[in-house]
Amino acid sequence: MTLHPWLYRRHTAFVVGLLAVALLATVVLYRQALLTPFDGDETGWISSGVYYTDLLLARDFAWEKWQCRACGPWGGLNMPLGKWAIGAPLKLYYAATPGAAPFMRFYDFERSLAQNQAEGRVPPADVLRVARLACAAFGVLCCLLLFCLGFWWVNWATGLLAAVLLLATDGFVQQATRAMTDVHYLSFLLAGCLAAGLLVKRSGRRAHLTTSTLAGLCAGLACAVKVTGIAVGGLIFLALLAYVVALHRVSLRAALRYAALFVVVAVVTVYLLNPFFWPNWQQLNAMALLGETRSLLTAVVSGQLGSGQISQSYPQVGNLAHIAEFPQMFLRWRTFMQTQLPIGNWTEPRLLAIHRSLFVNLAAFPFEWVLLLIGAAAAGRRVIAAWRRAQTAPALAPLVFFAVNYLFVLFLVQLNWPRYYLPTAVAGKLLVAYGIVVVFEGLVGLVRRRPVPGSL
Repeated sequence: MTLHPWLYRRHTAFVVGLLAVALLATVVLYRQALLTPFDGDETGWISSGVYYTDLLLARDFAWEKWQCRACGPWGGLNMPLGKWAIGAPLKLYYAATPGAAPFMRFYDFERSLAQNQAEGRVPPADVLRVARLACAAFGVLCCLLLFCLGFWWVNWATGLLAAVLLLATDGFVQQATRAMTDVHYLSFLLAGCLAAGLLVKRSGRRAHLTTSTLAGLCAGLACAVKVTGIAVGGLIFLALLAYVVALHRVSLRAALRYAALFVVVAVVTVYLLNPFFWPNWQQLNAMALLGETRSLLTAVVSGQLGSGQISQSYPQVGNLAHIAEFPQMFLRWRTFMQTQLPIGNWTEPRLLAIHRSLFVNLAAFPFEWVLLLIGAAAAGRRVIAAWRRAQTAPALAPLVFFAVNYLFVLFLVQLNWPRYYLPTAVAGKLLVAYGIVVVFEGLVGLVRRRPVPGSL
């Protein structure tokens, strides 16, 4: 059996593009990792990364240690997956380097950089380099995933251009070469979008079950870095699932099963990767738990429940209640964001600041937004044309990817910090790249239609 030549060409183009993007991204990011200006947050992620990696290696799952109040906002407020991705390479470096002392200090934002350096609150150059290179590897992964998204959703040129545009964006390059977890979150979001897009490109029960599982896994991984991952990944998946239901490619009953599978896989992934949400099974006593539950219910009914923490008066109930820490994390993040509003950097009207950050500060070139609009319009035209033929349009996926992240920023972001806009800006690179392809194809078409001088 022989394969069609087109298949060889498509696979060859994909492999060549993948290798080109990998090489370019590695050169750009690994070179920049030594030049990116230092950010005080890097000390927190490096220190907490090593701390939480030590806990994991020691299999120490004591809840109080995973909460780590001494770690401040880099403790229990942030889930550990991104911290492990920074801490694990550092542990390997410390083990392989004689005399290397683990860095375990936190930056004091009330003091200057020089003062923090004098007090030993800034990581040594070798530690910072290792942590940054580890994060840059995820930056390379982001570029590869973006190429795959463009290749499979639109065409080869769109994927390649999107990756190049991303590497030409200073905001991405700086964030991908700092010892922070934003690039890990972004890579899992991109992987989740790639998986969710298979709903549009594949058909059949087995394919949709696989897609739901993979998308749920990626959303859980993103959430295990930043709590918003499950919401953003879930909205993208549900939007594409609703699309195939509207086209009668999937029944409503089947869609509900796929959605349930997505949620179960995502939530289980989050819980498996976060000992902070686990009860201490060694301390669990079924009889004592039953007695405390009865006593607690009696106190609630009689109105005698004290104002103190339940976990102190009812330790067995409090131990089991750690399972509820995950939904409470959304509330804790909301409270934390409220405390950060005074330093939210809103120096101009909120809507203006958001759009300036997205379409000016995080642009690869001036007036990039014009080509984004052209790309979005062209993708929308393909979606509408396919809808009229009762067919699915893979070009919908980049539109949904951008729209969900854009609306998330528009309605929920309370702090004008550049890294919060990064997922939306990265999603926009696909549409910008497609806009460039559309304009180029249009110009080529005009040139070909021009009459040759002297011809009839």
